[in-house]
Amino acid sequence: MKPGAVIKDDVNKKEGAGIVAFGDDMGLRFAVRWFEISPDGRSFSDPVLLKGIAEFMEAEDRKSLPKAIIEPAKSVDSGTTKQPALFYIATGEVPGVKVWIPPAQRESVTKEMITPRVFRGHLLLHRGNWVYAITTQCEDKFGADKKKTLEKQERRLRSEIEKLLEGIEFK
Repeated sequence: MKPGAVIKDDVNKKEGAGIVAFGDDMGLRFAVRWFEISPDGRSFSDPVLLKGIAEFMEAEDRKSLPKAIIEPAKSVDSGTTKQPALFYIATGEVPGVKVWIPPAQRESVTKEMITPRVFRGHLLLHRGNWVYAITTQCEDKFGADKKKTLEKQERRLRSEIEKLLEGIEFK
């Protein structure tokens, strides 16, 4: 993918939802999901609508991240979104990942130290008849900085999502 790339995906009108996701070898992931609002759902206020989608996504995060911790969704006022938005962060262990430990450190390493953790942030926003969820995630690998608090990770994820959002044109 290069700057200026155009990504198109066919939406199954029966489903009314979709996802485009990108990842790299360093544990960084970006995704854009969309959910079409049904005619009967269009009477809901933005907070109710966004909270409903967030609850659906929280359930999926709990399935994909064992021992997931979901921080409560918060309304955010971001100049980038220019519309009501909701943000939440999920953290959890990455299942089935093997981490190589240098021989000199193997005696002092515990299982908790080598289990990578994911920090996944979601920004949900309502545009027209759609709710979009912009997601980024990063992994803390073995030996990562233990001073990274959840608040610091939240600021980092929100910043990355807002940068990504600046480059998205909704049509």
